[in-house]
Amino acid sequence: MRYQLKSEINGRGLLETIYANRNLDKQTVNELLNANKESLNDPFEIFNMDKAVEMFKTVYRKDMVIGLIPDADVDGMTSSSILYQFLTRDLEHPMENIVVFFQEGKQHGLSSDIFPRIKESNEVDLYLIADSSSNDKEQLKELSQMGKVVILLDHHQVVDYEEIENVVIVNNQLGDLNNKGLCGAGVVTKFIEAMGYNVDKYLDLVAVGLVADSMNMVDIQNRAYVNLGLSNIKNPLLKAFFKKYKNVIIENVGWNCANFINSVIRYGTYEQKVLLWDAIVGKKETVEYVKKDGTVIEESLQEHFIRVSDKVKSKQNRDVKNSMGKVEKWIHKHNYENDKVIIVINDGLVDKTLGGLVAQKLCSKYTRPILILAPIEDELSGSARSPLDLRDILNESGLVTFANGHARAFGVSVPNDNIEELRKYLNNYLFSC
Repeated sequence: MRYQLKSEINGRGLLETIYANRNLDKQTVNELLNANKESLNDPFEIFNMDKAVEMFKTVYRKDMVIGLIPDADVDGMTSSSILYQFLTRDLEHPMENIVVFFQEGKQHGLSSDIFPRIKESNEVDLYLIADSSSNDKEQLKELSQMGKVVILLDHHQVVDYEEIENVVIVNNQLGDLNNKGLCGAGVVTKFIEAMGYNVDKYLDLVAVGLVADSMNMVDIQNRAYVNLGLSNIKNPLLKAFFKKYKNVIIENVGWNCANFINSVIRYGTYEQKVLLWDAIVGKKETVEYVKKDGTVIEESLQEHFIRVSDKVKSKQNRDVKNSMGKVEKWIHKHNYENDKVIIVINDGLVDKTLGGLVAQKLCSKYTRPILILAPIEDELSGSARSPLDLRDILNESGLVTFANGHARAFGVSVPNDNIEELRKYLNNYLFSC
């Protein structure tokens, strides 16, 4: 991969040079730092928002059973928890009439893990799906055929959009110019706003979703949500977190808060994921904790989760370090260190729940795209992390079954017979850039 010096300082100050390299100026930076409610867009600008509101108002009943499916990352958890709080607090929907389906592992959307359980739960009338599933057309069609109504609130790239009976896909990547930078929690909040409700109490969760999903912070609407949300923390789990970690700043959200939540989503037990859910939706309980000296103290459910997540993250970090050692030996053994894109065949090297995290760390170390792919029948599937926008390059190659997700962090699947050709294609493509 070739590199080019972006610009010389030429007498400019350091900040001015940084601004110039990012196509910013002092006025724009000032606007971003002071972005507020006036910087927020009309929710009805988002594709299908009007249809979703109409559908919800048409079918909603207090005695209906609603299904929520938190996606397996921080944005998925924050967006679904906003929906839960909207239902139970704003609409006073009975808690016993809400069914929450948790992913067992780090799968996304209507995965092979979760979809059989969804189909077995015939009691659900309406599914509200946040932060995923725009491309799960076959599963959505099956739910429609079962007589279910689905409102999907997502922000991921859509491949070959089509309308499905009883299914409304609200997605800011379709037919919209002003809201493309939003995360799933942002799209959910826009839906609640479009329904006519005040969303101020949810903006801290939107801010965390945006930062955790590495969304564009030069987008003035995103910056407004972060400014508003982090300046007024209301969620009890976030309050407990910042009581421990003090500074309510973007860096603390990205490097600490999001990482601890993600560790439980990725590496925690099913019971620990339920604990996370109970903590983030504001469940009020106390838990007894026995200190090392034998003293018994009571702590809130949120404080208890932070303690649990700390232990889970420590174990995850140990296992990631061990996995990175194995993968680096494999890369060296196969002489792939100088490849423009390093493709790792994960035949027992890395726990599948850690593939994305290990790929991210190796991407940072080698400063090049990393694909960690495990054999699944006739495919090699897994995670990709990249310092450049690699997703579309893969899809345009014609050599992958799919590459779905964010431009630089996504899931990918490759037919076994294409893997060596893909390796050569990517090396040649990026050498010419």
